[in-house]
Amino acid sequence: MAKKIVLTNEKMNSLKGFEDALDLLDEKVTIHEGKGGVTQDHGSDNYELYNFLESELVRLNVLDQFFTYKISNIEANSPTQHLIEIQTVKLQQAREELVTLLKNPQSSFMKRLEHLWNSSVAKIL
Repeated sequence: MAKKIVLTNEKMNSLKGFEDALDLLDEKVTIHEGKGGVTQDHGSDNYELYNFLESELVRLNVLDQFFTYKISNIEANSPTQHLIEIQTVKLQQAREELVTLLKNPQSSFMKRLEHLWNSSVAKIL
């Protein structure tokens, strides 16, 4: 059974472009122009639609402000270069610490290297 919505001319003009969205509803909806006012049984439907559109407008405005102001701020004051410098220093420190540990004659790396040298290369010489 088709659901009938009665709207005034003013409401019809405000819904321009949303006709396709109304077709996506589960129920078949037919829109009829009214002579003024909203019928008593369909008043809540119109309010829900109007409330949805208002909240959607607010949500889109907030998203617009977020992307407009935050992205331009990040582009102007990008932390990327500073983070790269910090990570470069940390990488250099880690390399120096690793080399220091590996150069120790008592390290397991040096013991394995000595074992390889003695078992393969030293026999040839």
